[in-house]
Amino acid sequence: MAATAGLIVFGPWLHYALRAGARRAGLGPFIPGLVLLAGALSLAATVATLPLVWVTFGRVSLVGPLANLVAEPLFVVAFTLSALTAVAGAAWPEAGWAAGLAAYYPLAFLTWFAETLGGVPLASAAVPGRSSTVAAAAYVAMGAVAWPAYRHLAPAEPGGGRHRHTGMVRGIALAAVAGGMAIAALLTGVEREGGPGEMEITMLDVGQGDAILVTTPHGRRYLVDGGPSGIELARELGAVLPHWERRIEGAFLTHPQEDHAGGLPAIFARYRVGAAFDTGAENPTGTLREYGARAPGRKVLGQGDSFEADGVRFEVLWPPRGLSTDDLNGSSLVLRITYGETAALLTGDLGVEGQQALLATTQLSADILKVPHHGSKTTSAAFLFAVEPSVAVIPVGAGNRYGHPAQETLDALAGAVVLRTDQHGRVTVASDGKRITVRTER
Repeated sequence: MAATAGLIVFGPWLHYALRAGARRAGLGPFIPGLVLLAGALSLAATVATLPLVWVTFGRVSLVGPLANLVAEPLFVVAFTLSALTAVAGAAWPEAGWAAGLAAYYPLAFLTWFAETLGGVPLASAAVPGRSSTVAAAAYVAMGAVAWPAYRHLAPAEPGGGRHRHTGMVRGIALAAVAGGMAIAALLTGVEREGGPGEMEITMLDVGQGDAILVTTPHGRRYLVDGGPSGIELARELGAVLPHWERRIEGAFLTHPQEDHAGGLPAIFARYRVGAAFDTGAENPTGTLREYGARAPGRKVLGQGDSFEADGVRFEVLWPPRGLSTDDLNGSSLVLRITYGETAALLTGDLGVEGQQALLATTQLSADILKVPHHGSKTTSAAFLFAVEPSVAVIPVGAGNRYGHPAQETLDALAGAVVLRTDQHGRVTVASDGKRITVRTER
């Protein structure tokens, strides 16, 4: 809405200003009118959306106006062909298929162009101090500055006459749009500024496997394991992330088995992943070789490693560095994630021996537990009692052939709220640092 309003209100004035500027600079004969019009429209959309983009993402694009010069004409082509696909497909499927094939190429190029340009250094700049009040004030300022210009300097053809009422009408429209966008900016920031941010831990429903998305209060995202399938993982991420979001700060692989690693190579191809973290354990399968080849900035973690992001602390509890074992489950990466007074324990497929070792050396109490190894019989009751979670989540596939989760494990979790992805779908546990809230897909 903001971009469209900008095209209507700012577009004509910016077009006039660019044409007048080109004429005064003696460049009028050399710059095609369509180029000036496209530039004006691109600037108009950028100006109108800038405060909303900033208050939503904390960043502003530095290449947007230039990128739009390429994207706008292609979008017209793609939109026309897409509409033709829908209309033709309803009457004659073969014609719809042909039109859809034609629409694919400009759409694919636009996707590639946006992702490539977005990855260029300095394509955008982080602007700290997001404030819906400041964004709203920016729209009011736009109206205050431009109102006199629209009333008394209505856009006209360079060298031509002005229509007295045009400036008044556009001025009123400008005031209405600026006021509306100011209200939108305030509403956009109400939840963001209304209280402390939340950490979210989402157990994705990828079938018989683990994939966990951790989101910090300021929107940084970390993926712990990738489930058995890149298709399933992409579907789940697409359901919880905005369609334009292609950034994941880091991806952790708890241990190199297909039900935890299978989806990661595809995500490395589809998303911009800052770094890949694992224990260094090896498992010579095709998927794991692909993981090793594609993993960006791969780093090996061990017991005692930690880092913090937006007040969320990630601490590695297991395995010890240099652990030598043929048991891949036993070498699973165990992460303790804390935010304020809330702690979560992500355990991979850690078996009984590893659980017993942690019991002897580590304070395990946590509010949120990702139950080890899909709730199998290898989950120690003593371990579960030591953790004493309020919420226990079991990622597990419906009707799996392993009998997960085991009844003994469910019995040992009797004091917790137990959620299963096969029954509840995607599970999100959120915390403001004190209180916990739970959302389930079903």
